[in-house]
Amino acid sequence: MNIENDLGVTFKWSLENLRNYIVAFILLFAILMIVYSNSFECSWHFDDFVNITENKSIQIKDFSWQEIKKSFSPVSEINRSLNVKEKTWTLSSRPISYFSFAVNYYFGDKSVFGFHVVNFFIHYLSAVSLFLLIYNLLNLPLLAEKYKSYSYSVAFLTALLWSIHPIQVTAVTYIVQRMASMMALFYIVAMYLYLKGRTSPTRLKAAIFYFFSMISFVLALGSKQNAVMLPVVIVLFDFYFIQGVKKSTFKRTVRLLFVMLCCALVFLFIYVRLNPSVLDYSCRSFDMMERLLTQPRIFFYYISLLLYPINSRLMINHDILVSTSIFFPWTTSVAIIALVLLLGVALWNMKRYQLISFSILFFFINHLIEGSFFSLELVFEHRNYLPSMFIFLPISIGLLHSIDYFAERKTMLYIIIFFVTSIVIILGVATYMYNDIFKNELTLWSDNARKAPALRNPHHNLALAYLDEGMLKEGYDECIIAMKSYNVANTTNIQRIYVILVKYYIAVNDRDKVMIYNNKALEFFPDVADLHNIKGLILLEKNELSDSEKEIRQAISLQPDNALFRVHLGLVFLKRNQFNKAIKEAQKALQLNTDSWQAYLLLSNIFKEMGAQRMSKHFFQVNRRLQLEKSQAAAIDRR
Repeated sequence: MNIENDLGVTFKWSLENLRNYIVAFILLFAILMIVYSNSFECSWHFDDFVNITENKSIQIKDFSWQEIKKSFSPVSEINRSLNVKEKTWTLSSRPISYFSFAVNYYFGDKSVFGFHVVNFFIHYLSAVSLFLLIYNLLNLPLLAEKYKSYSYSVAFLTALLWSIHPIQVTAVTYIVQRMASMMALFYIVAMYLYLKGRTSPTRLKAAIFYFFSMISFVLALGSKQNAVMLPVVIVLFDFYFIQGVKKSTFKRTVRLLFVMLCCALVFLFIYVRLNPSVLDYSCRSFDMMERLLTQPRIFFYYISLLLYPINSRLMINHDILVSTSIFFPWTTSVAIIALVLLLGVALWNMKRYQLISFSILFFFINHLIEGSFFSLELVFEHRNYLPSMFIFLPISIGLLHSIDYFAERKTMLYIIIFFVTSIVIILGVATYMYNDIFKNELTLWSDNARKAPALRNPHHNLALAYLDEGMLKEGYDECIIAMKSYNVANTTNIQRIYVILVKYYIAVNDRDKVMIYNNKALEFFPDVADLHNIKGLILLEKNELSDSEKEIRQAISLQPDNALFRVHLGLVFLKRNQFNKAIKEAQKALQLNTDSWQAYLLLSNIFKEMGAQRMSKHFFQVNRRLQLEKSQAAAIDRR
């Protein structure tokens, strides 16, 4: 075994290369299938609900332009927090991601399996694309003399280490973060196609590759806005590895970088103008300056997760102390200085250590958008999906160099091979174990609450998970813990506790407490349709019909396509003996949802009050059949 012949791999002609490609592709697929084999039945989580399961826009019926256009609609900030129907159609900033969800929904409804299959293949194709990019990169004239002999092994190990790393789980198993993984796939494909075009022997071939590279860039940008930094990265990529780091190309590269950065800023300016809420810090417990001060610490925190990814450090919601000044916490100033020094060293050594220098800049540049002034959560692991792609390149080179260096010393050679194999196994096992945490809402949030006990959000979500499972005492206990928690990244979560307590007191049938907490929740969320509906039903029970009708009509105005609200309005009319109006509301409910068993039960009760027993019995039987079908479907989903 020797690095000179790429650990036994040889290249004679193109067909031989293709065969070796196929071997790498099969190995990557087999390993990833093992590592992610327990992810395909993991349930919906967190933002999955508002973006997919409760998002009417992606629930298309066919592939007509009208339906496809509907899937491009955004989930607005109002929609995200309040589930309010959009009044007018607008284009989402991530239409490609939402369209992919729509395709999944069309073929498999809300079955998580189909969504996970697509997410897995996006991840697999990203690994394959990374392998191809690294392999072709190391065979460029500027690098071939040093790396060509073992470019295959380096490319494969880089793709393998990156793809089985547990930090990628939140971009693969957490379904909605397909946005991040799909963007990264098109991003890295665009880089690969650009490289092929840049090294093509003819202008025609180059033009074809450039064209498809541009298409891939547009698709990446349509998947997630972070892709706006791709032109900047490609200019650096060309300078580092194709033109070469030299004075004759330096000035031209600087000019191009300036132009590309200006284009990125123009794009961001337009994006902010169209989405002003991205600068709204009113719902945050930190301001813009505090976020910017905290990001250098988070930058190194991400690096620590990549280098030391034990499961006790991995979670959806991380508890990060906000930097309120350069000196608090003291690590803020240290992180800022360290970041400046790291970037300075990378730039200073761009000629001597091109791969290390570029990998550092690639990581930094692709964290810039989500690590800047936007009003986003401070930390999310999926943000490392794209930036981490090149981090494993110098690591792989170092590991393979170690194997070569000790090739003649068998004991050390076997120790290093054992070490590399152990790294791969440990990463794979860690990823498999992390996938298990995503099995359902209870496993996810109980794990997160244990790892970050001071955060409110995990306790909120765990409380909801307990209530959904009928574990009322545990749900209430989590509500109390959430109320006592001191740290929260989004201040609206403080008021969310009232909504959760409403659900708890409904479950324990304490109507007085329901009304108390429902009114408190409405003070903060006056446009939440469900809260008005709940209040309307309680007033209906108290026979306060006028106020009940007012609240339910308010709920309908906020969600006019909700069939259940129509049924509840029909109940108000039924209590008033206004049978014709009640029947009309039941009919409207069935127009919105033909399988609404509640509407058929309402019709049964209406005709019973009218003395039409035959009609009442008919609608009651339809109601029972629909309820039975629904319970059977739910049982299948649970299995």
